[in-house]
Amino acid sequence: MTRVHIADNMCTPYKLQLKRFHDFFAANGWTVVETPEEADLVLVGTCAGFDRLEEESLASLRTMHGHGKRVVAYGCMTRFDPERVAAVHDGPCIPTNEGWRVAELIPNPAVPLADIPAPSTFRRKADYRLFDLTKRYVSITNGCGFECSYCPHRVGVGKLQSRPLDEIVEQVQALVAEGARTVVLTGLETGGYGTDRGDTYPELLARVLEADPSMEVHVAQFSPTYVMEYGDALLELFSNPRVSDIQIPIETTSDRLLDLMGRTPRVTEIEPFLLRLRASAPRTILRTDLMPGFPTETDEEVEHGAHFAARLFDEVAVYGFEMKTGVPLDDMHLPRHPKEVIAARVERVVEIVSAAGRLAHRGAQAGTDDLFALEARKEEMRRSTATPA
Repeated sequence: MTRVHIADNMCTPYKLQLKRFHDFFAANGWTVVETPEEADLVLVGTCAGFDRLEEESLASLRTMHGHGKRVVAYGCMTRFDPERVAAVHDGPCIPTNEGWRVAELIPNPAVPLADIPAPSTFRRKADYRLFDLTKRYVSITNGCGFECSYCPHRVGVGKLQSRPLDEIVEQVQALVAEGARTVVLTGLETGGYGTDRGDTYPELLARVLEADPSMEVHVAQFSPTYVMEYGDALLELFSNPRVSDIQIPIETTSDRLLDLMGRTPRVTEIEPFLLRLRASAPRTILRTDLMPGFPTETDEEVEHGAHFAARLFDEVAVYGFEMKTGVPLDDMHLPRHPKEVIAARVERVVEIVSAAGRLAHRGAQAGTDDLFALEARKEEMRRSTATPA
């Protein structure tokens, strides 16, 4: 009997993928063990999202090789920074967008990976901000449809791939039958759902909301691009009181910087949408991301973005800019801010957002925030307003 250990510091959509691998191994008679010392094979999930996560991924690979086990590297780092991976790992590498290759680890599996259902839970209790099995996670996309100049994710995960609409709805219906009260529609970028298949996010959300009249829906990683594209049709759906958490990462309000980033400009044009949404759905938690410290950014641009976010959103994740070698931005040769300037700007944004009574944190980049307490506070905010009909 083969024993396998899975090491993981990946983001939400790919934690779900690792759970699917876990279920694949178990379905084929392998034993998934808690420690590498017990294992015959170790699968290491790697992340290139932030410097801290890259270093953790490399350290994990070094550690696992130190146990003298067979090690397989999986995830974004294998594709985004293969040279750094090769410096500590001489075994097989499986990029995130080639996850099907994990099936090759088991010769002639009795249960194919394709037959393993899409999971809605993580492998470990520690993977949750707030452990609650009535809240389930549904990946609706893999990859990303954007090509932001600074972002390692697009390189790591490949192009957008949307799951079939009916398949997602069937999964949601099954989760409701199991007792799920909240479903999180997740992916690295979800607003572009269906653009590769001829479907749209509003079509999907409408179908999901029809699945059960009491189930709540959380919207993750929805680009401002699609807020502007779908407009009133999206507003009607987002105004449903059962859509109780919406994440719209803006990064900055500067058109100049957005152009350099390769993102859609005129982010501030979503303000009327957000004000109308706030009026129609006061219980909904609105979340965003800001990225102070982008090359050539001015103090005025920092201040404008922070005040905009503090006025319109309930929670702001503040991620200081990190330069990644090999991304398109690297070839622009723009003047860069020293790390201490970026750190000071992060603190300034947190100060502005916190002073407005909003939640501000540095999330996975810092790795020191009490995210359990943050999630609990958001639930208190929801309970303090209207209960959904």
